[in-house]
Amino acid sequence: MEDFPSRYGTAAGWEGNDPYKKLREKARRAIEDEPNLFDNMLVQPEEAQWAAEQVEIAPTIELFGSFWLKGEVAVLFGERGSGKSLLAVQIAESIARGRPLISYTGEGTSPQNVLYIDFQLSNERFIERYLCPSPDPDGQPQKHEFGFRRIYLEWDGDVPKAFRGSIDAFMRHSIRSIVEAEKTDVLIIDDISGLSSTFTGNVAATRMLKTLRHWTADGLSILIVAGARPRKRPREIGADDVLGSRMITELADSVLAIGRSTAGADLRYLKHIASRAPDTLVDTGQVVNLLLGYPEPPARDFLSFDICGLLPETVHLRDHEKEALENEREQRRALERISRRTPKEILVNAILDGSYQRFLKGR
Repeated sequence: MEDFPSRYGTAAGWEGNDPYKKLREKARRAIEDEPNLFDNMLVQPEEAQWAAEQVEIAPTIELFGSFWLKGEVAVLFGERGSGKSLLAVQIAESIARGRPLISYTGEGTSPQNVLYIDFQLSNERFIERYLCPSPDPDGQPQKHEFGFRRIYLEWDGDVPKAFRGSIDAFMRHSIRSIVEAEKTDVLIIDDISGLSSTFTGNVAATRMLKTLRHWTADGLSILIVAGARPRKRPREIGADDVLGSRMITELADSVLAIGRSTAGADLRYLKHIASRAPDTLVDTGQVVNLLLGYPEPPARDFLSFDICGLLPETVHLRDHEKEALENEREQRRALERISRRTPKEILVNAILDGSYQRFLKGR
């Protein structure tokens, strides 16, 4: 019996089976996952900061006149073939060079780091579009060297496992990573349909637009190009004409549209439809006239628009062909009325309106 303890050892340190271990682990995780009341993305200013003399208002910096200000999300939309991508490229180049196309303050901006994401054209098609005529009649076209950085879609269809098969999440990550890597100041996306994995993808595009709005908190300025519903007849452009969800225009700080003019094949106009900024062309009825062509270098040597002042939108919607035909018919009717008059009636009318007296005096 003396060796009994050595045969069976000791129970010291043995806890046995704990039936409440999993419950305690679950409770501990619940406590750790409980939100902290001090973690908040919203900030309440101090009472003294409400006083006007205490608030420092940042100066307004124009990227494209009052159409697009620094720190804003702007949407530029237009029908297919209206030239919205041409205008977006021209805006990108002007900001990258520090040479504003439109400036209502009269002040330019320093060159910005502009990133242009092109979902519309391949690299070959883009180069082909912006081949510049050679100054030498017998010379070869030359490629224009832009000041902004352009990237385009090149994807093999594979989605990394980290995104759990979500193409849209992979797209948001791809854009964000390159924006941060390039230290981008201005982001232009052409066009919004490239932000969604589906053709109609209004929900995904709207979700992406909400994400982009959060990025502007870091000082990023964003311009998004979108399509427009085709119009069967000339009429005023409104926010409802944007292709896709109306939420696209509701979420933007500024909405502008490019439209075709009935006055000529090379004429377009730019309309400011909505803006959160004061002193804009919204609700004035005035639009900016645009003339498409190849300006003389060194101003620009690629296909682009010239700004040609302001006019009411109704001028660009007139049916000039119909008006010309109506004027021609009216002149023909007037000649027919004159041809039916007798010489005596013609003479009496001439005396009444004074033309006969002027004839006698040699005037």
